Amino acid sequence: MRKSGTRSSILHRLAQALCLVLAGSIVSDADDNPPQTTYVIGVENIMHLPYYGICDTGYCGFGRDLLDAFAAAQGVEVQYRPLPIPRLHRALASGLIDAKFPANPDWAQSTKGNAPILYSDPVVLFTDGFLTLPEHRGAPEKVGTMRGFTIDMSVLGNTHVKLFEANAEADLFNLLVRGRVDTIYTNINVMRAYMRREGIPVETIVFRRDLPFQNSQYFLSTTTKPLMIDAFNRWLEAAFDEIQVLKKKHHISEMEVISSIPLR
Repeated sequence: MRKSGTRSSILHRLAQALCLVLAGSIVSDADDNPPQTTYVIGVENIMHLPYYGICDTGYCGFGRDLLDAFAAAQGVEVQYRPLPIPRLHRALASGLIDAKFPANPDWAQSTKGNAPILYSDPVVLFTDGFLTLPEHRGAPEKVGTMRGFTIDMSVLGNTHVKLFEANAEADLFNLLVRGRVDTIYTNINVMRAYMRREGIPVETIVFRRDLPFQNSQYFLSTTTKPLMIDAFNRWLEAAFDEIQVLKKKHHISEMEVISSIPLR
């Protein structure tokens, strides 16, 4: 039995290695001559850790580790181009960047133009929802969110809701605790991570489960490099275990997202 298990384990590792080899190169598109070795990936110029952000060292977070690992497996280099979110959508549509991360088919429909956008397989799950101070349980009237984020206020059933935008999770948090807004709409895991880094008690704010929230996903997208997306999809499957390690490193728990566990 032990020999059989060892042989099975060896064959499993060989199969994984073969998958990585097959996923290990981005085949050049027809107009690439010579083959492209550097890819420009547009990223959001905001702090949205643990998923991604702009740190003192440049682009950082789970997104940086993920895309660096993918590039290393392909034997190519990646240049990260931080842009404001609206400009990032336009840069993708016009082909000024090779790819965009994160991306989602439901985001910023009006700024994508007519360019066909190709999306990868899902990379990670997340939940966006409404957060308030514990004492506020009424209908939101003033809502804060990250600048450039897509939010449909009609889900609140109030057409007179005022929207306030922030450039970072710290600013968004301060809008709430200082009374500038009565509710904020953001990624639950991102706010949890911010509070953990700052040593803020988790009971300071609560997740309004009684208000609409959305489970969604991050993708990689492109308008010009379909073979890059093909390679990325193969790599996502082959490097599954490696990606789980990266999620654990950055405290990203998709089980919490799927079940929508409150912030506290």
